[in-house]
Amino acid sequence: MTFNRIYLQLRLTSRSGGRTVKYNDSTHKSENNEIEIFEQLLTIGQAIQEKVTKSPKEVYQLIVEAICRTTGADCAVLYPYHPAFGEFYDVENVVAYGLHHELPIEEKADKKRRLAARVHQKGEIIREDVKDEDPQIYEKSSFIARERIRAFMGLSLRMGENILGILYVDYRNPNSFSEEEKRVIRLFGQQATMAVANSWAFRLAALRSETVAKFRMIGQTLVAIEDPSRSLDSILNSIAHSACEVLDADMVDLYQFRQILNEFTLPPIMVGKRNYPHLVPPKIYDEDLVIEVIKKREVQYFLDAQSTASLAKGFEVPREGAPDQRFVVREEVASSAAIPLMAAGEIVGVMFVNYRIPQMFDLEQRDIIETFAAQAAIAIRNARLFQSEREQRQQSEMLRQRAQIVSSTLELETVIGSVLDQLRKVIEYESASIQLIEDDRRQLVGGRGFLVGTSPPELLRNISQDPLINRIVQEKRPFVISDTNDEPLWDHIPQTVKVKSWIGVPLVVQDQVIGLLTMDHTQVGYYTHEVAEIAAAFADHAALAVHNAELFSREQRRNRDLNVLNQSAIKLSKILDAEQVYQALLDAVIETLDCDSCTIFLAGADNRLVAHTSGEKPS
Repeated sequence: MTFNRIYLQLRLTSRSGGRTVKYNDSTHKSENNEIEIFEQLLTIGQAIQEKVTKSPKEVYQLIVEAICRTTGADCAVLYPYHPAFGEFYDVENVVAYGLHHELPIEEKADKKRRLAARVHQKGEIIREDVKDEDPQIYEKSSFIARERIRAFMGLSLRMGENILGILYVDYRNPNSFSEEEKRVIRLFGQQATMAVANSWAFRLAALRSETVAKFRMIGQTLVAIEDPSRSLDSILNSIAHSACEVLDADMVDLYQFRQILNEFTLPPIMVGKRNYPHLVPPKIYDEDLVIEVIKKREVQYFLDAQSTASLAKGFEVPREGAPDQRFVVREEVASSAAIPLMAAGEIVGVMFVNYRIPQMFDLEQRDIIETFAAQAAIAIRNARLFQSEREQRQQSEMLRQRAQIVSSTLELETVIGSVLDQLRKVIEYESASIQLIEDDRRQLVGGRGFLVGTSPPELLRNISQDPLINRIVQEKRPFVISDTNDEPLWDHIPQTVKVKSWIGVPLVVQDQVIGLLTMDHTQVGYYTHEVAEIAAAFADHAALAVHNAELFSREQRRNRDLNVLNQSAIKLSKILDAEQVYQALLDAVIETLDCDSCTIFLAGADNRLVAHTSGEKPS
């Protein structure tokens, strides 16, 4: 109803047929009441025009206060309807007046059940004494019990087919609603309808404008982020900070995920002001939400994070050094969104957008969040591809240089030492070893970080007796242990108690495993599959260098042996004394076989053995 029509109605009550009507006292009071109502409606109308676009809650508050003042009601509550969620739960704009207790937001009106459903269906419900007329509502409604309500009028605020809210006008004593009182409440209900309608029209228009601006901002931000000269960590940090700004979030956590390896890169990128900034997840557990997001590959929104079991319940598995409370509890997160970052069908990460103020996550807000996530995923994938290509170029050049150094000599001992020294320049380690394989046996030929010759026998047992080494030899590919405590094939012995991360790489030449290259570190998670790929590339060069050096060493030994035999033959041909012949033979054998002593047994005429010994006496 427009103000002119309201004014006309009021004028008709005071004039009739062009003649002025004489009033008694009750008529005069009625006229004054009508004027007061008109003034209140006029004030509300002006407020709708001036404030409803910027401060709708102020207008709603003005309406519930005016109703109570003009009708004598004890309290009133206005629940604006949220069209995106189909609920009377516009959490930011619920207003009340005259309540004895603060209105719990969880007591939202529900259009599908309880009293709100009946008001929604009928359009209007009046209870002059709810205790007698509707004892079920009187007994079950926590609001009515808490505020001691005995009478109320509930109005469904509609404009055409659109539901805009519910207005309750409440009395703490039984109340007989006169026709005049009902008419006044309905007039204010119409004003409330206009206020909510105008508010939503403006909010939607402003939100669309803001959404367009944010989409433009997202594009500009992520285009600026994709600078090929920047590192991947720098780009990830920029994405997380931009998410906080563009999505108006309090905190953003960005987990990088390697789908091909099915593993996360820790620690995550964490931005935003935190209560416990020093707490960084050192490990991902199966019960963590991030695992569920990866498995489901879909966005999850949590309007009430504190009541969501997967976010707020205690840990199922004890976590050493971890706080007792989960993230959303200790950081007081009210609402959260968990988004898998996907590009070209590949999950490249998971982003958590966290708010300390409750969010409704309506369609527009979800659209903004998911648009940002989609473009962020593309930026991450592109940055990874560029970084991978750049690292491959750098690694290829570095490996080429190391290979030249390793292959610059054919002396086996020198090559072994060079391989281990150059390996440290490529991959950091606490200790490393090179083992050569012959049949089922292993021989330790070089090491760094420990004294060669001090290794316990169980660390060099036959391949068939060592499941871990046997697997590497059979599969002919690297084996990575990020955490030795979680690896059943790892030997837990005193000599390896400090080892937390380990890599074993086969040295393969012409599809034959000729040896092993091993590295270990005292830090859990230090070695990853990416490191193993670099180690495997280095091992290809190292295997060839070791193989060539070993062939060269064998050829040197063969030439030396032939030379010794040749010299011995010439020497023997010139000796006639039997004892001298025996001694020359013994010397030749010792030199050729590189042994400490040698004995020749000759059978005499009486079949008795005569021993001729050179070097240490046999026992």
